[in-house]
Amino acid sequence: MYWMNIHDRRLDGETPRRRNFINLEVDQRWSMTLILSWVSYYVGRYGRLARLSILCHGYEDTSGRGGYGLQLGKDDLTLRNVNLWGGIYRKVNWLYVYSCAAADVAPGRRGTHGDGQLLCSRLAFYTGSYVRAGSATQWYQIRGTSREIDFGRWEGWVYTFAPNGAMLNPVWQPYD
Repeated sequence: MYWMNIHDRRLDGETPRRRNFINLEVDQRWSMTLILSWVSYYVGRYGRLARLSILCHGYEDTSGRGGYGLQLGKDDLTLRNVNLWGGIYRKVNWLYVYSCAAADVAPGRRGTHGDGQLLCSRLAFYTGSYVRAGSATQWYQIRGTSREIDFGRWEGWVYTFAPNGAMLNPVWQPYD
């Protein structure tokens, strides 16, 4: 099975290059439908993906609280358009979101814009895959001359959402 990275190039560094990885590099010119059509194309060519990783910036408010969506392509990924991900339903086993505070919930924002747990839950539901994301600002390094992104260990609470959208038990920084 193949793994795929979707890297929004506004996140500094080079997309990690590994065997059996498909890398899709996007920027602010890519619509969400174009991004998802490329994912569907690669699934059609290589079969269901074992893992799809999203590498991008997450939106946070001025106090550093996140959950406001992901800077992915020109449309971003938010509660407003997460339903578009239904186009890859059951085509991915695991979806990892390497983005700052993607699963955070800003104070007073539960159930609305600023509820990253709701966004991740809906992403899991629409894709029919497990989704994993962190609640805190994620720090990463750029490795050597290759300038490859290395996220290392997660920061903060790490949440996993089942394909039906249910949150599984969150854990504190256990994953590499």
